[in-house]
Amino acid sequence: MPDVICPLDSQTYLALIQIADDEQSDIASVIRDAIRRDLFRRTRAKKAVRPDERLVAPLRALLAEDFA
Repeated sequence: MPDVICPLDSQTYLALIQIADDEQSDIASVIRDAIRRDLFRRTRAKKAVRPDERLVAPLRALLAEDFA
């Protein structure tokens, strides 16, 4: 596994120490898990630009009379 050097401000570093202590883990594990979650979230994000019709249709029905 390659090592990555990433400068952190002191507040971020202290927050990572606190999270690692709370989870009885180390800082590297906290960072790896956070990156893994973020990458998973990004890959599962919707790719389509179009709005979700399941959400738009009920709203369109409710507003139809107002815009008619």
